[in-house]
Amino acid sequence: MSKFFNQAIVITFLAILGFILILNIFFTRGYESIGESASFIFKIVTLLLSGLTILMLYKARRRVIHFTEKLPAGRATALLLTFSVGLQVAAVFLFVVHPSWDFGVVVRSARLLSEGGHIDPYFENYPNNLLIVVILALIGKLIFPSLAVYVALNIFVITLSEFLIGRITARLLGKPAGILSLLASVLFFPYIFYAPIVYTDTLSLFFILLPLALFIRKDGGLREDFHILFVVSVILALGVLLKGLMIVFVIAFSLTMFLFFRKWKKVYFFLPIIIFLLVQSIFNFCIFGSGIANRQLTGQFKFPVTHWLLMGQNQPHYGKYLLSDVLHTQQLLETHSRGEVSQIELGELRKRISEKGWLGNVRFLIEKNAETWSDGTYYALNVLKRKPAVPDHFDALAHHPLGWLTQGYARVQLLVLLAGILLAAIPYLRRQPSAFVIFSMLALIGFFLFLNIWETRSRYLVSLTPVLIILSTMGYFGRHADN
Repeated sequence: MSKFFNQAIVITFLAILGFILILNIFFTRGYESIGESASFIFKIVTLLLSGLTILMLYKARRRVIHFTEKLPAGRATALLLTFSVGLQVAAVFLFVVHPSWDFGVVVRSARLLSEGGHIDPYFENYPNNLLIVVILALIGKLIFPSLAVYVALNIFVITLSEFLIGRITARLLGKPAGILSLLASVLFFPYIFYAPIVYTDTLSLFFILLPLALFIRKDGGLREDFHILFVVSVILALGVLLKGLMIVFVIAFSLTMFLFFRKWKKVYFFLPIIIFLLVQSIFNFCIFGSGIANRQLTGQFKFPVTHWLLMGQNQPHYGKYLLSDVLHTQQLLETHSRGEVSQIELGELRKRISEKGWLGNVRFLIEKNAETWSDGTYYALNVLKRKPAVPDHFDALAHHPLGWLTQGYARVQLLVLLAGILLAAIPYLRRQPSAFVIFSMLALIGFFLFLNIWETRSRYLVSLTPVLIILSTMGYFGRHADN
């Protein structure tokens, strides 16, 4: 039975990955994220460069591995991590922004909370961002509540995440592949340019990589120790509180355990979900009991699930954030209960879907997925252009002539990444995948399905990128090393 489900997962994964690859061949939405359009010449040149890079990596994979084997792993790791910190610090100095949007509210509220003040009313609508405020407030209380300290924390988390990516890959595929995945992480576009932005996208990386580092064995299987499973479940639960989309990883872990654990241990399948519900209850009790947030106001004004589903179907922005939808939900919550608002928005959701018709919905989903999956900048340039401290620096990065190189680098990198994942996945049509591979496939399938019905942004994929990097490294440099 497990073999049947594993094969079904592999086939589903390949179908979705194939669709994403085709989208990336015909679309590129990096320029669109900053209000511009990619030229036809840009698309053709970057597509050709991507093909050449993929071919070179595949043809030279043995030479690359032999060369990497000769490097002292410890020194190579230290050198790459130092280089990574240098890149991130340079990105901070050159492209630091005055905090705005949700990022600004979080930073200001963390500073106020660390000084004994009250958080912004924003959190009555968005209590899902309370954990990051609490984390930053604690850091501010321990050190100093300033943007510089929070950015330093962000750089630390990104760098630690890169180290864990290399460590997990080395465990699965050997030290050369570990060094190569670390190199890919250090040069990865969002891990450089999100350094100045302290938000859940980058901080969530730790909450998926640490569970993987604790839970995955050298052969790609899962450790079955209860105490390890408990710790992993708690970390994942905190990750979901930090970023709701992380629930996909909880479900993927649970399903993987059900498929690979034997006999009575399959009941562990329930543990991550139970732990999440317990951690969420304890967190809410502490937040409301301490007075950080008001239970009554949050219960009244918290956006219902239907808000995100409705916004995920907005035609003007292809399921991305739409201010008019936010204002509409806020106005409804002023005069109706949350239950009534949910019913009203469900009706509006059905109307939006029916108005598009079958063909319109297909076109809408193609455009929505293109917005989500074909942006190699992962929305980093969009958030950097909001109130930059030195506008000239951002203009030089994003616009002609350097902008062509910036966008080209991002697009080529994304296409090379996806091709590597395809190379990693194809062999599993004939042989049984490991637990890690099944977990990774379930995670991508989950993100794809979730973001098709939910409000979407390409930056939401940053949380998934560690798994993608490891799979891609497996495709180029370890196709036969995974047992």
